[in-house]
Amino acid sequence: DQVNTSTVKSYSSATIGSGTFLGLEENTFVRYDRFGNVEEQNTKSYTNEDKSDNPQYREVLNDFNNADGTDNPIARKRGNARLSTVSRWTDPLKPAGTQIGQTVTETTLFDTPGRALNQTQKTFVYDAGALKQSARSEIVYSDYDNRGDAGTQKVTSFRIDGANETLIDYKEFTNRSFDANHNVQNQMVLTYSDDTAGALLLEVQESRSLGFNSQGVALKQITVTYSDLAKTKQIGVQVIENSDIQANGDVKTRVITDYKSVTYKDNDSSK
Repeated sequence: DQVNTSTVKSYSSATIGSGTFLGLEENTFVRYDRFGNVEEQNTKSYTNEDKSDNPQYREVLNDFNNADGTDNPIARKRGNARLSTVSRWTDPLKPAGTQIGQTVTETTLFDTPGRALNQTQKTFVYDAGALKQSARSEIVYSDYDNRGDAGTQKVTSFRIDGANETLIDYKEFTNRSFDANHNVQNQMVLTYSDDTAGALLLEVQESRSLGFNSQGVALKQITVTYSDLAKTKQIGVQVIENSDIQANGDVKTRVITDYKSVTYKDNDSSK
C-alpha cells in the first residue's frame, strides 16, 4: 500500500496558477522498510510547470540499521536514520561531470527513545572529477519535547581544504517553538569562537520565522543581532523576505531590509 511516485507543485500563494507557480518535484520511492520509512528515494526538480527544462536530480539513501548491520527498531520506528546520504546532479541521467555534491549525515548516538543525540554532517563538492569534502559539522541535540523536536542544538563547524581542517565557529541554538511541520519559528543563537569554556562570544541572534513553504523555507525571517549575552546592545536588525522559491528549495529572490533597532512585545526578547 506504499506510494511509488508523487508529484509536488509549489506556488507562491494560495492562488494556484502559472503566475504563482514556483517549481515541481517528481519523487520516486524505490524502497521502504517495514515501518514505512523511505530507504531509497529519487527526485527530479523542475523550474517549468510543463517540465520542459532539464531538471536537477537527487538521490537519497537512508540506513536505519546500526553501524554493525544489526537492527535498531526503536529509532527505525521513529523514522530516525543512522546514516542518510543525499547526492545531487544537474542531470537525472548522471553523465560524467554533472554531479554537484553530496551530504552525509551520520547519527553516532541515539537516546533510549530512539532520538538523535550526536550527529556528524559532512559536505562534499564535486571538483576535478571527484567528490571532495568541503565542510564538517558536529551536532549535539538535547531537551526534546513529546513531538521529537530538540529544544537545544550545539553545532561545531569546520571548513575542510584537503588535509587542512579549520574551526569556523561554535553555535548554541535555543529552539523555543516549532510549527506543525517541525520548522523552528522562534530561536536564539549564540555564536562563539570555539567550544571551550573560555571561548569568546562573537554575537547573539534572536530569530523569528514566518510562513514556511513545503520545502521548509521561511517566507519571512526577522533577525535581531546583539553584541552581548544580556541582549542590551542591539547592533542590527534584518527583515528577510524570500520569494521565487524553487522546487528544490533554492531561493531566487531575497529582499533584505536593515533596521537600526527593534522593540519587543512586553520588552521580552524571547517572544
